[in-house]
Amino acid sequence: MARTGTHAGAWTSAGLVLSTAIFLVDARIPPEIAVSPLYLFPVAMVAWFAGLSWAIAVAVVAGGQWIAAEVLAGAQYSSAFVYVWNTTMRFGTFVVVATLVARVRDAHDDYRDLSRHDPVTHALNNRAFREELARELERARRHQRALTLVYIDLDNFKGLNDQFGHVTGDTALAAVAGALVRHTRKNDLVARVGGDEFAVLLVDVTTGQVQEALARLRQGLLDTMSARQWLVTFSIGAVTFNGQSVTPEQAMHAADELMYTVKRAGKNAVRHETRA
Repeated sequence: MARTGTHAGAWTSAGLVLSTAIFLVDARIPPEIAVSPLYLFPVAMVAWFAGLSWAIAVAVVAGGQWIAAEVLAGAQYSSAFVYVWNTTMRFGTFVVVATLVARVRDAHDDYRDLSRHDPVTHALNNRAFREELARELERARRHQRALTLVYIDLDNFKGLNDQFGHVTGDTALAAVAGALVRHTRKNDLVARVGGDEFAVLLVDVTTGQVQEALARLRQGLLDTMSARQWLVTFSIGAVTFNGQSVTPEQAMHAADELMYTVKRAGKNAVRHETRA
């Protein structure tokens, strides 16, 4: 998997610099002192941090530097074929190492992604959401910015499960998560925090923007259920924190309690409070 952008470019540049440094040392020492395995390090480093395609580019450079260092150090071979053979074998070794490292990194990323996301909805899971919430609460406190935590519970979800089965229930949960993602911004967070409970974190929003966002979220959710003729509505509690010091547990409890206030009042509504 290629890792694009300045991050990959920076790691590739670092790999080329390191490979060149190894080459400069290699070219100045006697051929009998072996430093050639060190060329594998920049190739593997770039494969891990930048991806396979970038690592192959570094492998081409490193392979050329390796054979050039041998020539500059005074190594002699019986024919030009030996140079070609050695260069080909070294480049092949680099590509094999780069491929293995890149695959391990991809497997690592896949496992990390699975450990942070709910398997049914692909939204953040409860643990990952609380970790992100802690970071955002600290950032909001440090910069004195507001953020809003929204807690959403599906009304009548048990009836949907009982009537149509768990496959339909899972489909409904995934549809809810999709609707939440569609009706929030890229920097907002969406999570499934319980069986039929979701949380949304709206960052850097004013009170007026919160009202608009909540109305948009609720309508989007209702439209999603209506399109499938599912008799599911939503009880929503939202709490805005204006940069005060609050823990993730306190924030979740406040939004959860507000959501249950909606439940007790008859469900299918939104309630929003601001904590000064």
